[in-house]
Amino acid sequence: MGKKDKRKEEKKVYSGLDSLAEIYGREKPKERESNRSFTMVEQEKPKYVEKNPVKRTENLNRQSTNKPVNRTNTTYKSGNNYVNNFKKSRNVPTAPYNFVPLNDTVVHPPLFKYIEDDLKEDKNIQSGYKRFLQENGKYSGFFDVDIENITPIYIGGENKKFFSIGGKYCIPGSSLRGSLKNIFKIITNGAMRVKEQISIDENDNAEADVTNKILYFRNLAGKKVDPTKDLYSSRFTYDKTYKDKDGNIKTKKASIAKAGFLVRENKQYYICRADVQVRKGSPFQVTPPKAPCIEWNNDFADIFTGRMNNKKHFYRIKSPVWKDKYIIPDDVLKGYRDDKNRKGLDLLNVKNAAKGTDRYKLLRGAEKFDYIVPCFFVEKDGVVEHFGAGPYYRLPYRNSIGDHIIPEELKKAQIDFTDAIFGNKEYWKSRVNFEDCYLQSDKSVLEAAAYSKILMGPNPTSFQLYLTPDKDNNPRHWDSNAPIRGYKFYWHRSTDWRAAEKSENENMNNFIAPIKANNHFKGRVRFENLDAVELGALSYVFALAEEKDICYKIGMGKPIGMGSIKIKSKLYLRGDNYYKQLFAENGFAENLVQKDKDEYVKQFKAYMQNNLSAQSLSKYQSRINQLKAILSVEYMQGTKRKEWNEKLTRYMEIGNKDDRNIVTSRTPLPTINEVVQALKK
Repeated sequence: MGKKDKRKEEKKVYSGLDSLAEIYGREKPKERESNRSFTMVEQEKPKYVEKNPVKRTENLNRQSTNKPVNRTNTTYKSGNNYVNNFKKSRNVPTAPYNFVPLNDTVVHPPLFKYIEDDLKEDKNIQSGYKRFLQENGKYSGFFDVDIENITPIYIGGENKKFFSIGGKYCIPGSSLRGSLKNIFKIITNGAMRVKEQISIDENDNAEADVTNKILYFRNLAGKKVDPTKDLYSSRFTYDKTYKDKDGNIKTKKASIAKAGFLVRENKQYYICRADVQVRKGSPFQVTPPKAPCIEWNNDFADIFTGRMNNKKHFYRIKSPVWKDKYIIPDDVLKGYRDDKNRKGLDLLNVKNAAKGTDRYKLLRGAEKFDYIVPCFFVEKDGVVEHFGAGPYYRLPYRNSIGDHIIPEELKKAQIDFTDAIFGNKEYWKSRVNFEDCYLQSDKSVLEAAAYSKILMGPNPTSFQLYLTPDKDNNPRHWDSNAPIRGYKFYWHRSTDWRAAEKSENENMNNFIAPIKANNHFKGRVRFENLDAVELGALSYVFALAEEKDICYKIGMGKPIGMGSIKIKSKLYLRGDNYYKQLFAENGFAENLVQKDKDEYVKQFKAYMQNNLSAQSLSKYQSRINQLKAILSVEYMQGTKRKEWNEKLTRYMEIGNKDDRNIVTSRTPLPTINEVVQALKK
């Protein structure tokens, strides 16, 4: 270990298991055992096909369910038993975010009864929408909004400066809209819009809640407690028999992947089968490079998948059959490109890829291909199911993220409150408009510019954080029937957003100057032709923001303590003479009436109660309570704020041994209520 790595290992962090002892009082977790056995997978005789591109939808319909996992000493039941175990054991993941559970049903707005029949018959629903607007009892007006940032706030503008218009700092209306819309969907039991993976036009899915990706995984040397270990083995290996040096018959796990060459012809990708040799030593005249690479020779291509555990072999791909082509479907290519966690060769973007016209003996008969790289793959009925650079590559799950939005009703084509008010671009525009909110101070409000802490992007491959565990708190992977946890929100935290030092990776550096805490921004949110229930739903978003300790989040840096805002508002409705009287004694006539938001909030709450069953209403109230809990600033400001900010809501660090053990053990993330209860005990 070099000096630099040693310093990193010895660097004091608040995230280790030992440092969490004062809260949880747990013992260090031991390696757990599993009694699972492997499943033999037979290899099929190779087939090939040469035809038009196809989709692999039929293969995605196959499902795999989780086996029970023996999680010795770490079975956490929900409720008080979970909290007690949470205090006794330190093997619990932490994160600056958590999830408000999904609703069990969608509540349709008053507009729905005007368009329901046309919607069922797939007719144009605009006529029903117009009838709804023409009914009496519609309200227009605005909310006068005052936003105070409780923590530093940063919204990126030109050249990474704080967003401004005409030299004036402001919160853009689009940012405020996004923040409030997410909360609006929860309080109205909204639908979940899924953006399909194979979509080409991003604008067609601009209002989507979930991107329907296929995720990838690999588990060769993971812990037995990880459910993907058996999944990977059962799907990608078989029991191969061999003789040892003494002539004894033995078995070992071997990959079912075949060798081949990935080729491109007229923009369509195929794989041509080939032979492979596993070669010991190094194909390079000097020390093998750390990065994976490909070397071309006259009769073969060598592929080196990178250094790992003192690996001293490589793969020699030769004797291709160029006439035998296995087609690669578009969705398989899309899924491969979307795998952001792959660290090895990107087979679709190899710099020294060959062309069929290159002067290698190996390429005779491949002249029609303009892109050629060696690879490994698995096919069925002549169609490639997945591929990679080595025989043990990352596999795609068979289920997509969208498959885990449960119940199915949430994904059906329907009109919810969000469509009705925020707009549905196929049928009508939004009836609510968010203006930019301008900073109210002329003083120096920017903090000293500095490099911010590195922000981590979403990592749904950590299924134990994004999918609900089973009833015994065992993790479930993406090929199980586990629902996603819900809507993602960040905890409010009071921490220093500045990085201790500049990152060596220039692409990760953000040199910013946020606006200091306790500044005010003002603007308006205007609305047109809302009925009383719709106005009540919108008013509830603002009324909730005014409850004690409730703050929303906006802008960048939410995980590192930025973007907490307190919103106060006043409701103004247009009077009866709004369109009749233009002038007053002192100028233009406003004809506005200030109203109490609670008057309309009560009507909305009554509507929700009347449209939910007793069971659904109970779940709805539980979800609202969890929403309030994760929106509360009480914990970051209370007497236990140090424990909250530095331990319970921090990102785990892969460089920390104890954190790494928690991650590889796949222990599920505690719920919102469990985190809060653990702090209070």
